[in-house]
Amino acid sequence: MQFIIGKMDAAVFWPLHYVKGSVGKEWDRSIITMDPLQRAPVYQMLTLFKDFLGAEQLPTSFTTKGLITIAGSRKENQSISILLLEKEGKSFHASLNLNGYLKRSREYSVTAEKFRGTGGNYTAESAEVVTIPTELEKDKGIVKVEIEPFTVTRVMIRTGRSIRV
Repeated sequence: MQFIIGKMDAAVFWPLHYVKGSVGKEWDRSIITMDPLQRAPVYQMLTLFKDFLGAEQLPTSFTTKGLITIAGSRKENQSISILLLEKEGKSFHASLNLNGYLKRSREYSVTAEKFRGTGGNYTAESAEVVTIPTELEKDKGIVKVEIEPFTVTRVMIRTGRSIRV
């Protein structure tokens, strides 16, 4: 997520393709696979970051060890996106407090997706992006979501009116 903080596109440094087995354990991080030629699971993971390109970065803080967070606001599509990267191998319920933003009198849609390994395999080659449930407590200004070990989770909040953060 450093490229978001640095306001860079991931394509600047993410490898398009590694030859399997030639670069230690990193070969599973390729954006495309060669045999057959197709988008790799890492491509799906990078789609979770697309809403941060050109977004206004918002301050975030979280006290859970091993959790990296970033948030961004896009006025043109009236949304706030929050990314949570879990790196310690722990599951927990996250409560995202948006400093009163959700308490305002308007309608919201909240969706969440996560990039996770499949079948207990945490390598990127066997991963997928799945939609996950969220719980909105509008009166408290909180969105709740379940965080799984070694995942990237994106929470997207959209409204039909302009965003003032």
